Amino acid sequence: LECAVRAGSVPLRLAFESLLAVADCLAGEVTRADVRLADAFFLCDTEAAPLLEKVLVHSAAGLVALLLGEVERAHATLGAAWNMKGFTGLPAAVGLPVLAHRVYAAADMACAEEACTLADLLGEQVIPPPSRLLNGYRHLALGVLVGRRGRHDEDLVAPARRQQPRVEVTTGGEREAS
Repeated sequence: LECAVRAGSVPLRLAFESLLAVADCLAGEVTRADVRLADAFFLCDTEAAPLLEKVLVHSAAGLVALLLGEVERAHATLGAAWNMKGFTGLPAAVGLPVLAHRVYAAADMACAEEACTLADLLGEQVIPPPSRLLNGYRHLALGVLVGRRGRHDEDLVAPARRQQPRVEVTTGGEREAS
């Protein structure tokens, strides 16, 4: 942090301040994190503050507000980050904490519809879509298990069937469902 301050690098200072604020929260020093981020918010209003670092500061500030029990402030801070132009283009590792903290804030404020919508978005981001390769290996493993046992065990195969999407396979111009 001192190097970033001496170098006059606003992006580095904002990144360090947000990281240190989260570390403060993990250490139980939530008030210290809140003070640290109050200073960082002033830098967020300058032209030298890039989007990524602004979102990091807002994300950390939302967490701090939640931990302090200031749900309305958390909701507003996280909503401001969410609505920043270019937010959706940021890496998932940056946006995911904002989304997760927003779900918590919306639920704590009894905004059921918003919490459900955000929870669905969170689920879409953290639960990967079905992978054909993974499903193929799952079926291979189940086939080996069935072969070793010498019998077909519907209790093992049924869950995999429910999770497997139907895929059309083209063989010589004809379509077959597999």
